[in-house]
Amino acid sequence: MSLSNRGSQRTRLLAPGGQLYNFFRRISDEWEPDYREGVVQLDISENDLMWPELIHKNLTVQDAHKWPSISGRMLPSCSSALLASFASLLGEYFKPHKPLTSDHLVGGAGCTLLLEQVVRAITDPGDVILIPVPFWSMFATIVAKADVTLCPLPTIVNESDGFIPSGTAIVELESLLKWSDATEIAWHEHIAQLAREGKRSRAILLTNPQNPLGRCYSREYLCRIADFCEKEGHDLFLISDEVFALSVHDPTVTRTYLHHRHLLADSHRMTGFHSILSLEADKETICKSSRFVVLWSMSKDFGVSHAR
Repeated sequence: MSLSNRGSQRTRLLAPGGQLYNFFRRISDEWEPDYREGVVQLDISENDLMWPELIHKNLTVQDAHKWPSISGRMLPSCSSALLASFASLLGEYFKPHKPLTSDHLVGGAGCTLLLEQVVRAITDPGDVILIPVPFWSMFATIVAKADVTLCPLPTIVNESDGFIPSGTAIVELESLLKWSDATEIAWHEHIAQLAREGKRSRAILLTNPQNPLGRCYSREYLCRIADFCEKEGHDLFLISDEVFALSVHDPTVTRTYLHHRHLLADSHRMTGFHSILSLEADKETICKSSRFVVLWSMSKDFGVSHAR
C-alpha cells in the first residue's frame, strides 16, 4: 500500500530536507521556566495562561453530574442541548438582532472544519471567496480543500492614490479597517474582473476582531460591507470569523500606552466588538440576515483548543 500523490507530497514537506521540517522541529523545543532557550510561540494566539484554573474549576466533571440520555436528542453535528447552550451564550455576548435558537446553529470540531464545510455548501469548484487584506494565511489552504480560490481584496486608504499614508504604524494599521468610497469602487471592479475571467465570487470572508491586526471593525464598516454583499451584481454571502470576539479589551479604556509623539489624543479609544449578528437588517443595512454566516469557537476565548 502507498499514499496518494497528494499524501506523498505533504509527507515530503515534513520529512528531513522538506520545507516544514526545520520549522516544526524548532517550535517543538518549547520554552519552560527552567529552560529559557526554548521557543515561545506568539503566532498561535492561544490563551493558555489560565489553563490550571479552567481545568480545575470548569472542566472537572462533578460527582453529582449526570449525563443526560442522548436518545432522540442528537443532531447530525452534535447534541441539541449543546447547541441550545451555545445559543444562550451567543445571545448574551454577541447581542444578536434576532433571538438565536439551536435551529440557527451547527456544531463541529472547531472553526477550521466548519469554515471548510461552509465553503463547500455555498460554492462549486472554481468559485472564489473574497477576503480583505491582510489576512490569516491558512484561510487559503482551508478553502483550497473545496477546490475554491481565496482572492485578496485591495484595501484603499488614501482615496487619491490608493496608498497607505505616512505616519505611525498604529495609525496605518487602523486605517486598514476604515471603509471608503474608493474601497467600494475598487472591490466592485475586482469582482467584475473576476467575472470576466469566468470566476464566480460567492462570499466575503472577514475576521472580526481582525486577524492579524487585532482590531475590531466599526459598526459602520460592517454595515457598509453588508450593503456591498447585497447590492445587485454582487450576491455575496458575508462570512464573519469571530473566534476572538470575547478576547478584546474594554473599549472605554484610553490607550495611553500608544501615545507616541502626541499623534494620538488622550480621547482616542479602541473600537468595541460588534458581531454581524447584531446588525439590524432593513434598518442599519439593506443586507438580508440570511446572507450572514458567523463562526465562533471556544478555542481562543476559553483557552480550550485541545478539548475539541
